[in-house]
Amino acid sequence: MVLYRDDYFSQLLGIVRDHSGLHAAAAAGLRHMVRRLLDDGTDVNIKDFTGRTPLIYASKGEFAGLVTFLVARGADVNANDGEALSWALSHNHEAMVRLLLENGAHADIQGGKALWDASSLGHETFVRLLLGDKARMEAYNGEGPTYSEEEKAVTNPVPGNRADVHAGEDRALWEASSGGHEAVVRLLLEHGAHVNAEEGMALWKASCGGHDAAVKVLLENGADVNAQEGRALWEASCGGHDAVVVLLLANGADINARWGQALWGATFYGHKGTVQLLLEHGADANAGEGRALIAALASQSEAVAKLLVEHGADVSVGGR
Repeated sequence: MVLYRDDYFSQLLGIVRDHSGLHAAAAAGLRHMVRRLLDDGTDVNIKDFTGRTPLIYASKGEFAGLVTFLVARGADVNANDGEALSWALSHNHEAMVRLLLENGAHADIQGGKALWDASSLGHETFVRLLLGDKARMEAYNGEGPTYSEEEKAVTNPVPGNRADVHAGEDRALWEASSGGHEAVVRLLLEHGAHVNAEEGMALWKASCGGHDAAVKVLLENGADVNAQEGRALWEASCGGHDAVVVLLLANGADINARWGQALWGATFYGHKGTVQLLLEHGADANAGEGRALIAALASQSEAVAKLLVEHGADVSVGGR
């Protein structure tokens, strides 16, 4: 028995009031009523004013057996721009995601949005399913319903139904990197994601968030540490992410790129430890006409200013 959340229950009441009997029966999981209505000639793909079909409501209610039955009767699993799959993914309903994919739901719905969302949230299992990985090919068992022979005929995986890992300029990779989802980052790379797509966005996104494990995976797979004039190091320095700073420097990051922006960023945001780390690794305290010292003085960070002077910052420049 499904326990409806308040929002779903309210939606159900609206269906009863404003929609067809088939929509209401599907939303309530009333399989026998659904069968009767279909046998009486109701269109299995009838749409309400929002474009939703009975299958969409059945999938939202997590009625797996009913969803399979509707598909067997000709329901379009991709109706309303793939809403059934999109909803199941966003609500973390793995069994329903598997069921929909195995019954022909397009893995590339909405131009790749499903893969982007799954990657952003770090849902490794969903990413595997969408990419058609081994997990995708496991038969749905879910300890769910017992299927009739009619229903079993449509529960086989669909060959070639895979999300495009490169959709949106490899957006899935930088979404996973931004969230620090190391396992998903690795998985996407194994499936051919371009590590330096969008001028190395994945690396600087991971660096910005201080996700050293994800940064390491990207670097091991050929990420350009100096892409966008060293933006990854600058982002890590601005955030005071010392572990990432060390990792980037160890992999050849140009510490003085773009007029010493890394040192300036660490100084501007008051990360004394990062400033010291950069200086110890050879950052030029006078790069960019002394902009680091100027930033320290402007923010009244006496300790950082003193540290810069100790490492050769020109007071006459910074004091202009």
